[in-house]
This record gives sequence, structure tokens and C-alpha cells, in this order.
Amino acid sequence: MKQDIRSYALVKALALLLAVGCAIGASFSWIYCAYHWDSLFDRDTVTSSSMWNQGMNERYSHLIETLDIYDQIRRGEKLGYLQEKNYNSYLSVLSPEQTNFRYIVRDNESGEILLSSSGEDSLKNVEDVWQSLRTISPSYLEYSYREYYGPEDTGGEDYTIFYDDDGNAILQVPGNMSRPRKEGETYRYAVEYGVDARLPLNDEFRAAHNSYTRGDIRILYLAGGLSLVCLVLTVFLMCCAGRRRGAETFTLNWSDKIPYDLYLFCVGFVGLSALGVGVEWAARAYWYLSDAGDCFLFNAMSALCFTTAFGLIEAALMSTATRVKTHTLLHNTITWRLCVWCWHLCGRLWQSCKDFACSLGELVGALPLTGRVIGFSLGYLFINFILAYGLFESYSSGVFLIFLCLFNGFVLYSICRWTVQWYNLRQGAQAIVKGNPEERIDTLGMKLFPDLRAHAEALNDLGSAINTAVDERLRSERMKAELITNVSHDLKTPLTSIINYVDLLKKEDIQGEKAQEYIEVLDRKSQRLKKLTEDLVEASKASTGTLTVNAERLGMGQLVDQALGEYNAKFEAANLTLLSSLPPQELYVKADGRHVWRILDNLLGNCVKYAMPGTRVYLELLKWDGNVIFSLKNVSASQLNVPPEELMERFVRGDESRTTEGSGLGLSIARSLTEVQGGSFRLSIDGDLFKASVSFPEVE
Repeated sequence: MKQDIRSYALVKALALLLAVGCAIGASFSWIYCAYHWDSLFDRDTVTSSSMWNQGMNERYSHLIETLDIYDQIRRGEKLGYLQEKNYNSYLSVLSPEQTNFRYIVRDNESGEILLSSSGEDSLKNVEDVWQSLRTISPSYLEYSYREYYGPEDTGGEDYTIFYDDDGNAILQVPGNMSRPRKEGETYRYAVEYGVDARLPLNDEFRAAHNSYTRGDIRILYLAGGLSLVCLVLTVFLMCCAGRRRGAETFTLNWSDKIPYDLYLFCVGFVGLSALGVGVEWAARAYWYLSDAGDCFLFNAMSALCFTTAFGLIEAALMSTATRVKTHTLLHNTITWRLCVWCWHLCGRLWQSCKDFACSLGELVGALPLTGRVIGFSLGYLFINFILAYGLFESYSSGVFLIFLCLFNGFVLYSICRWTVQWYNLRQGAQAIVKGNPEERIDTLGMKLFPDLRAHAEALNDLGSAINTAVDERLRSERMKAELITNVSHDLKTPLTSIINYVDLLKKEDIQGEKAQEYIEVLDRKSQRLKKLTEDLVEASKASTGTLTVNAERLGMGQLVDQALGEYNAKFEAANLTLLSSLPPQELYVKADGRHVWRILDNLLGNCVKYAMPGTRVYLELLKWDGNVIFSLKNVSASQLNVPPEELMERFVRGDESRTTEGSGLGLSIARSLTEVQGGSFRLSIDGDLFKASVSFPEVE
């Protein structure tokens, strides 16, 4: 027996480990994405990163050093070899062909552009323009539109840190630039600089942008991919749930037998608690990224919590799938058992109330119907009047209101109950009228309504009477069949004599064409009468169940092939083309060969008699769903305006003019012989297309 891969414990264990591992990886990835969500798609966050600011500081330092040397050139001072070489090197590094850094240096008084990366359009594509004013001796830097708070202690090294209006550090420049400006001192140069937002060149600014954004996007893709793999593995594990090697049905393990609500509460509490703790530890790991020891400890604790949580979640999902497959999800719960107990208790209380009401109803039922209706109406009005009077006149109006609602609710319930019982009564009557006399109307719920109950019992008695009449009719039909059998048997003796004497006349040397014609007519009609008598006897035996059946292992293909051999000449004489489809291997059934031959003979004979000349006849023998099916299709020569069921009745023929030779018993006999051997016989008519199929269970 081939085992399903879903029943192997090793496959389940590997799938569970992979699912839990993917879930842990997805959790860390999603937590990372949530922690850095603002930096996934926000470029402004990238510009405040350390990598971006480091590149900005380096380029600005190159610009300031270039400006220092340019100031010497402007004052007419002669440059040394190294200064000139550095000056050219700085200009090359700051050129728009080498970096995305853009700058403009102006004269602070005249506004004339002294140095720039690409003329007046240098800052065209720069979004954030950084501005500074610079004196040349000594060096001093200050941001326009930004507040300067002075240097900070940076571990003994000399730095100057600049802040924006919100107190965020925006630039860290080496050296102490905190010398206050002297009174009356002015700035000689105005510097404007920034980074081209398009990032056309591959430099440190594009590298910072790519590393800070694309890295997070990859983690986002990783989180989605791991989540999808985990979901697929979870669905696979739920398909594997309940399967065991060698077991044909789904099997419960020890955990699946625990009440589901108790199991779900325990697993959910522990799993969700572990999941929450794991998320908290993973978040703490990002707070201590600078400390490798703390980061490793927090991640390890988080992974342990995630393993516990996702393992329990997968176990709960597999247990749920197993309970669904074994139909024990709802019944194996404490809540269900409590509900069943409460339902039974309410049922017992309700039955007690019904018994009391039934006793009261039987007492009232002894009264006349009209008097009861009048009495109930007057009683209803009187009680409503008393309760309404107490509601408006008494100080305890709330109590009277409650009783008024309860009383009218009980009356409404009684009317609805009467309506339901009346509907059941009508449905039962319609079922009896439609030909189901064995239908019985349930009178157990009609104890409160004795009139309806009496009517229902009368209809049940009517159904019994109809059933008795049907039995009598069936007995009469059986007697008719026996009569036909006896009469047919009595006709055999004189008919045999007639046939024998006709044979003798045919052997005599009788002169005259008319005499020979008369003898031929006598022979043909006597043979037809003999066939009709035999059909009557066989139809009678088949319908009464007195037919003897000797069932044996029978090869249908061989039998059909023999029948075709006998009917090939007849089909050719009738101008019919037979198209047969027989299987290459033999198909066996358990049936009586004589009766099966008679079925095939009747069906093929019908084709010869009633098929339209010049058409095709389709014959097929096949195996389908454990049965061997023989089907025959042909186009009728006469118009078929008879339903299939009526066509299978005795003495009914598709040729209403009855010009062809036939008794109308062929299909009826075929159906009776098929059913008496445990087979199935079906007819279908589509316009003039006639199809008959015979089905028997296949045997080895």
C-alpha cells in the first residue's frame, strides 16, 4: 500500500522546524522594519545619518581649505609647490564630474561669484542649501538661520559642533571655531553648499543613500518572503494533521483529546505571553546595539521566546485541523458539555410544563369547538382588561406590566405553535395526495390542540386505507399476470398444431400461386403469434418474480460479439451501419447467459425494426465506476412522442400506427430481465435519438 508523504513523522517534524524557523526570522525582520520604519522610504532620514554627515564634513573641509588658498591668491601672495598642488587637487575633487557636492563662494559685500562647482546653476538641483559666512584670518564658521551653542567635550579632541533650532546636531567640524567675532569685524566670503538631490554620480553620498535605504527594503522583502514560506508550511502541516502511517482514517493523539477550549486557553496564554516577551526582548536588542554582549543576550532570549510561542501556535493549529477532520472540534469542549447539560435540563422542565398544559387541554377539549373559541376570546379580553387596569391604576404598575407582557407572550406563542402544527398537518395531507400513502403526521406535539390531533389521526387512517387499496391493486395486477401466463400456456398446444400443419402444407406439391401465398402468410402469422405467446409468458414470469435465474461468471464482450455476428446480415438488410466499440480486455459480470442474450436480442431487434434506414447505430461496451455498461443508440424512423417510462410498459410501441411487426413487449421484457438479475436498465429519448443502456456490476 502506497503511503502518503503527509503521514510520515519525519516530514512533519522537518516542516514544523522550518515553519518555526521562518516564523522566528520573519519576526526579527518585521521588528527591525518597525523599528526603522521611518527610514525605509524617507530620504530626509538618510541625510541625517552619520555616513552622509561624514561625507558632508569632508567635502566642506576641502572647500574651506580651497577657499583659504584662494584667499592667498586673491591677496597676491605667492603659493608654494605643495599649496598649488593641493589647490588643484581640491578643485578636482570638488568638480561636478567627481562628486555630487555642489557649492558657490561669493564676495560677501558685492555678491560676486568667486568659486563654484558649475557656475550660477550649481545649486539648481540642491534641496537643502547650507550657508556660512567666513573670515580668512583667523578661521571662523557660522551658520545663517541656525543657532550656535558652542563646542562640547568630545573626549579631549578639539571639535566644534553646530546645532539647529530644535537642538539637533547638524555638523561636527574639527578644530576649535568658537572664537567670537570682534566688534566691527565683517565676513569677507559667503559660502553656499549642498548635495545634488538627483545623485547623478556614484560617490559617498549615493553609497550612503543606497546602504541606508536599500538595506532596509531588502529586510522588508525578507520579512515578507519568510512570512509567506511560514504560511505555506503551516497550511501543509494542517493538511498533515491527524495522518499516521498505516491508518486509513484520521487519528487523534493525546493532546487532541484534551477539551478544546481548555487546550486553547492554556496554549494561547503561554504562546501569546512568550510572543509578547520575545517582541520586548527583540526591541531591547536594538537599544543596546553598541554593546555586543547585551545585544547577543537579548536576541538569544527573544529567539527562545519566539521558538516557544510559534511552536505552541503551530501545535494549536495542527490540533484544530485534526479535530475538524475527525468532527470533534465542538463536541470535545467543556462549553459544549455545559450547554448540552443546560439544554437537557431545560428540556425536562419544558416537558413538565407541556404535560401540565396537555392535561389542561384535554379537559378543555371536551367542550364544543364554538364554545371553546368564545370562552378563550372572552377570557383573553378579561385578563387583559384586569392587567391593563392594574397597570394604570395601581402603584405597582411595573409588576402588572411584567404580567401583561408575559401573558400576551404566552398567547402569541400558543398561536404560533398552533400555526406550526397546522402547517405540519397541511404538509402531511399534501404528501398523501401526491401518492405517498405511507406518510404519517406526527401527533406528539398536538397534545395542546386536540382538534388538530383528531384531524391528523383521521388523515393517517386515510393514508392506511389508501395503502390497503394500493396493495389490492397490486394483487389484482399479479392475478392478471398469472392469467396471461395461463392463457398463453393454453394457446401453445393449438398454436403448435397450426405451425406443424403449415409445415406439412409447405412440403406438399400444391399448385397455384395463390395457394403458395396463403401458406406463406399462414406461416408468417403463426410464427409471429408463437413469438408473441412466448413474450407474454416471459414478461409475465419476469414481472411476477417467478423467473428462474442461474447466475454465473459471464464474459460480456464475447456475448456481445456473438450477438453482433448474428445481426450483421440483418443490419445490412435494413440499410443500417453498425459502429461498435468493444474493450480490448474481457469484462465479466455475474448473470444468467440466457437472459442476457434475450436482452441483447430484444435491443438489437428493436434497432432493426424501428431504426431509420441509412443511419448509423452506435453500440458500446465499457467499464464505469465498478459496472459493465452496454449501450445502444439509434435514430428512430418514426416520431418518438412517448416518454421513456411509458415506452417500457407492456404493449407500448414507438410506432403508433403499429405498421411494423412487434408486440410492444421487447423493452418491458428487457427491463424485467435486467432488474431480476440485479442490473439497471435505462432509456433516454432526445428528439428522434433513442438510447438504451444496460448495466451490471463487474466481477473479477
